[in-house]
Amino acid sequence: MVRFHLANLHPVKDKPFTIDEIWGDAEIGRKNVSIHRLKVQHDVHTLLIKGKIKNYPSLLNAEASLTGESSIHISNIKDEIPLPDVIKLNKGYAHVSFKGELKNKMVNGSIDVSLADFESNVAHAEQIIASLEFRNEILKLTKLKLTNKKEKLNLLAATEVYNFKTSKYLYQPINVHVENIEMTNALSILPSLNVLKGQLTGDLAFTYQNRDMEFKPKDGFLIHNLGLIVGKNDPFTILMIKRAKITTASFRVENLKEFQMDAMVELNHSLLDVHGKVNSKFVDFRVNDAIVDLEDFGNISNLDIKGKGSLDIEVSGPLEDTNINIKGKTKGFEVLGYRLGAADKDITIALGDSSVIIHRFEALFRNTPISGTGVINYDNKDIALGINSPRANFHDLKEILYPLFSKITFLPKDLDLNARIDANIFGKTSLDQLKLKTEVQFTDLLAYGETVSSGELSIGLHNQILTLNDLDATKGKAHIRGDFSFNLKNDYMKLDYEWDDLALSSIALVKRLKLNLQGMISGSLKGEGSTKDYVLKLQGKINDTQAQDYKFEDSLFDLNISPAYISGKASLLGTIVKSDFDYSFIRTRSSRINLDIDAPALKPFTSAFFGQHLESEDFSGSLKFHLDTQFRGNFEEIDLKANLLSLVFKHESFNVNHKSTQPQFLIEDNHIKKWNLAISEQDLFVQTKGSGTFGQQVDLVNEVHFNSKIFEVLLSQVLSAEGFIRNIVKIDGNKDNYQVSASSRSTDLNLTIEDVPFPLNHLSYNMDYSDDRLVIQELKTSLENGIVALKGDVFFDDANPDINIKFLLDKAEIPILGKSILNLSGEGLILGNEPPYNVGGEIIINKGQIINELNEFAPKSNALSQVRFLPPNQESPVGKLFNLNMNVKADTPVRISNSLMDVSLKGEVMLMGNPFRPKGEGHLFAPPGTSRIFFKNNEYFITNADLNFSPKKEISNPDFDVQAVTYIAAYKINAKAYGDLERFNFDLTSDPSLPRNSILSLIAFGYTDEIQNTLEQKDQQNLTQVGVGSFVFDRFKISDILNKQFGLQVNLGTVLEQSQTDSLLSGRTQEGQGQGGLGRTRSATKIELKKRLDEALSLSVSSTMGGSIGQRQSMNLNYSVSKKVQLEGVYELRTNAEGEEDIIDNSIGGDLKFRWTFK
Repeated sequence: MVRFHLANLHPVKDKPFTIDEIWGDAEIGRKNVSIHRLKVQHDVHTLLIKGKIKNYPSLLNAEASLTGESSIHISNIKDEIPLPDVIKLNKGYAHVSFKGELKNKMVNGSIDVSLADFESNVAHAEQIIASLEFRNEILKLTKLKLTNKKEKLNLLAATEVYNFKTSKYLYQPINVHVENIEMTNALSILPSLNVLKGQLTGDLAFTYQNRDMEFKPKDGFLIHNLGLIVGKNDPFTILMIKRAKITTASFRVENLKEFQMDAMVELNHSLLDVHGKVNSKFVDFRVNDAIVDLEDFGNISNLDIKGKGSLDIEVSGPLEDTNINIKGKTKGFEVLGYRLGAADKDITIALGDSSVIIHRFEALFRNTPISGTGVINYDNKDIALGINSPRANFHDLKEILYPLFSKITFLPKDLDLNARIDANIFGKTSLDQLKLKTEVQFTDLLAYGETVSSGELSIGLHNQILTLNDLDATKGKAHIRGDFSFNLKNDYMKLDYEWDDLALSSIALVKRLKLNLQGMISGSLKGEGSTKDYVLKLQGKINDTQAQDYKFEDSLFDLNISPAYISGKASLLGTIVKSDFDYSFIRTRSSRINLDIDAPALKPFTSAFFGQHLESEDFSGSLKFHLDTQFRGNFEEIDLKANLLSLVFKHESFNVNHKSTQPQFLIEDNHIKKWNLAISEQDLFVQTKGSGTFGQQVDLVNEVHFNSKIFEVLLSQVLSAEGFIRNIVKIDGNKDNYQVSASSRSTDLNLTIEDVPFPLNHLSYNMDYSDDRLVIQELKTSLENGIVALKGDVFFDDANPDINIKFLLDKAEIPILGKSILNLSGEGLILGNEPPYNVGGEIIINKGQIINELNEFAPKSNALSQVRFLPPNQESPVGKLFNLNMNVKADTPVRISNSLMDVSLKGEVMLMGNPFRPKGEGHLFAPPGTSRIFFKNNEYFITNADLNFSPKKEISNPDFDVQAVTYIAAYKINAKAYGDLERFNFDLTSDPSLPRNSILSLIAFGYTDEIQNTLEQKDQQNLTQVGVGSFVFDRFKISDILNKQFGLQVNLGTVLEQSQTDSLLSGRTQEGQGQGGLGRTRSATKIELKKRLDEALSLSVSSTMGGSIGQRQSMNLNYSVSKKVQLEGVYELRTNAEGEEDIIDNSIGGDLKFRWTFK
């Protein structure tokens, strides 16, 4: 047994490396050595070895088996570890265990390494566990595991790392799986790439050769949160990709100095083919013709850049001054919230000076083109852009300039214009420091229903104050000038507008009210305040006012308008209407109204306000009324004095003559002293009664009966009116709670109203209203035939009325387009508590006669001709108000008769949805032997017709199966159509059998292809002309026009005959050659005129023209003796083929026809 101890050893000459201690226990024999313990201590590092050595005197044949372990602190020994110069170790703690043996002159062994808190310029790790195996002079890495917080790396398969025979190092790829490895960790050896951030996950292969490293990710390799982040003290994110999928990729570090990559990168909605390199001095990456969604790159430079398209991306330049250049076209492009649409751009993000340079920018947002250049600095937020648009409309601008207009809530909903814009945007990107200077030239301005033809203005923005100054606009002959400003921070606005010589007739409100007034208005509108608390002053004068030939004096008005009140003075039409008022919209503020109406000539006054139609009415009269009142809140404090001094109306059908010098309504200190208006005339009865004190108890009863003829006189929409209407309105007040009840009745009212297709005869109704409920006790009217009735109630206790109304049709005859009629019976309900209200029930068609032409059902506007192609947002108000759920039955055939068809239909269809665009479910059919279709003077008898409606399809596109038969010449033609109107099949057969083309020729022109081939050239031309002429007659309905205007029926056709004189030889030698039968068939055009002279007698005249047959004239006279006996006479005249005057032959004949029916 040997025990030894050594200290302060210097094993390496000329190097300050000291082994502090070596001690050990060993048993040394003549041939073998057993090392029980050998421990080496250097500073904090230790090495412990155990083992045996056999046959040690014979070194070549010796055998050894050793095990050991070592603990090393890297920071203390890093300079003593032999590594390449580029690899720098910083710190870490290592524990190494090993086994080794020497046998047969071969060394084998294994090493297990555990590193903790490891730091180097290659990687950082909280823990690294590795295992190596040495056999047959090959060092193999069998295990490698790295963890660093969420970062993980695992060796996938054992790999040879060094071959002692060949001295090759890392000649095989090391395949590892990484999870959440930070790019800054993976690229630690290249500090110039520390601006790249992200986490790596997937499988990759690593190789190292000749100071070159290569990383090859396997397909599906992922990089999460791939970012370009600059700035150490104040990090700024240029781009951030949430998820990148790498395929067909190679990453290389050449000579441990330059990083290179080639990869296909798949983002959420982008595909990039990336090629490039970066070193300590320069970066150069290129992506050509890439499919890109800019949102995949995150919030690029905090500019909120969005868009999708095909782009070229280039990242190049020195590291300290790298540029990212983006070229190409994108759709949906946005920057800083400004929506720019389809854009073609050339943009550079200059990382050196933190700027985005717009070299070229051309965009189209909907119908608005935009172009511009400029610079945006994303570091200090400076912005300098020049933008222009040769044609823009407001709806597009509102979207384009969304960051500005999203803060402006008071603009009219219908605002629109077309404009040319030149804009300069500068200052800072933040709204509080953004500046704008824009020149706008506009046309077709629309606001609040009013239009302005053209104008110009300057738009500015400074300190969040938006200005629209120097407005100079034209509306007709009028000029509008003014300025406007709006503070985006506190909603404070100022405005100052004036106008002169604005025609009343050009104001949309005047048109909507249908005022019959002409005049010129000049005035001004000034004011300021917030959108919730402002005061506007409106002043103006209307001169040259007239209604047709009657001239009025000038009108003056001076108004103050605010959210809390409206006050001012007005003198309209001279002194006819005068008012001085102050009306409050809030309960705590008092209101005052003084109104005087003095119209000594009633007709001009009513004509001005009710319409031009009154000028043709013969009436006269006068009106004089005075009102003086003050009140607060809900009539909490009220004084009132009102007097209808004069109401005179003289008309042959309506007369009133009322005069009074005393006020009929008088309230003092809330107490009703008088409430008594009494008019007792034949055509008007008014009686008012009232008592009580407002704020305590009030009872008011107002009864009005009047002759409905006044509607016919005053309202242009009422074409005629007869009968009396009786109304009673009651108001019961208790303190500040007022209950209103009313009733309206009529027993025999006759009304004809414009746009209502039928008169309302003997209309009787009885309706009551109270407690927010309208009760229709009865509403019944007679039509030309039949009755329509309603009964039910409507509750108004919510935002939407609650409707429950029953309707009844009793043989009600409804006219359609002035010609056709439907006679209907049935009943149903209008039910619901919000729109659309359900209209359900069952309707039976007792009789239907549709005689309008199909084109008469088309809407007047071509834009609405194809209902099924209308976009959903063009529904009518009625379509939004009601929803059909109505079953319609036709037990009796509904007949459709016009120039194209005579068809009867029966069946049952459930109508659902929008009344103007309903869906249908059901079946219609044509009873056998009842229906015909007319085409080219031929009748097609329908043998079978089925129409099936499905709610999945438009009602105008049912599935159908129609079969018909007709006889043309000597052929029986069978036609069948089936499918739907958008996709249908059409089959044709004939007896005797003909090819399809010949059947089509026979239907269209009256002859087959075979017959055409036997005709001479001039006869073929004649047939073509007849076909075209017949088509023109049908297309433009010339026959219908002649029939309506003169009672003439016109038929245009072709006559064919076989030649009796031409020989077969002459037929074969005709000019033009061709088939052997050429020239044996001849043709001519036949035109026939028919007219019914009376119920029993009709006359027809026909003549042939052109062709080679010659000319024939015939006259037929038909006399119907009875329904079963008919007498027919005919006279016929024929000339030669050249149409000369000499007569070849003529004839006269007659027929007696009997008709009987049988089953």
